Amino acid sequence: MAAPHGATVVSDPRLREFEFGTWEGLTWPEIVAARPHLRTLTVADAARYHPEGGESFADVAARVGSFVADLPVVEHGHVVVVTHAGALHAILDVLGIPDTEKNGAARRAFSPASLTRLAMEAGAVRLITLNDVRHLHSAG
Repeated sequence: MAAPHGATVVSDPRLREFEFGTWEGLTWPEIVAARPHLRTLTVADAARYHPEGGESFADVAARVGSFVADLPVVEHGHVVVVTHAGALHAILDVLGIPDTEKNGAARRAFSPASLTRLAMEAGAVRLITLNDVRHLHSAG
């Protein structure tokens, strides 16, 4: 992805997915079957659970918040960040982008290989696209 643009790839462990501890490799139904108290939650309710031996959402938010604070200032340029859905949820939270629509419905969700675009200018953050998958369906 970077080579055609002459971009430099920098790996940063702060962008890794949640550490799920004893839940690693399990499906949400398997996790709930062993922990009935989670029955009213979904995998998207990460702020409301903490996997045994893993990270809480607050842990992930602190980790990615450190990354966001270290992002370089690129005047009139772009920085591409490739990460997992959990880390992306935390990045948006750290940047103050709410996880609901204005009417209180529609939680954030991310499809594999989707694009979420933000503009960060003069200390302000603006959401441009969320979970855009049009590139996956375009001809060519």
